[in-house]
Amino acid sequence: MKRWKILAWTLFTSCSLSLPSAVLAYGPVDCVRDAAQADKDMLMRLAVELCAGASSPAVSQCYRDALKVDSGMLRRHAIDLCAGSTNAKNTLDCYRKASRLGLFRSHATTLCSARNAPFP
Repeated sequence: MKRWKILAWTLFTSCSLSLPSAVLAYGPVDCVRDAAQADKDMLMRLAVELCAGASSPAVSQCYRDALKVDSGMLRRHAIDLCAGSTNAKNTLDCYRKASRLGLFRSHATTLCSARNAPFP
């Protein structure tokens, strides 16, 4: 009987401790907040476009770092590049490589966009 109580308590605590993590998951609202912190002049509609469907900080990290990787990058290109990204490093590495090949920003963005890229 004591073993069952221990097993039941273990299952109860493991299930109840995992529930808050779902509530605290990163989502689009968190992304909008992070993007606004990274770019104080960003319009809300652009932040929404960037962050729609975001489920990890990768999108806002990509956006923040894209503006550092290419200081002349327009917001529009950074949004197109980073929207939907699941791995900021991979997205930006692709953009850097494409830029080194001499591609225009718009072409590098299209090539490496998380919406189009073959990597996760």
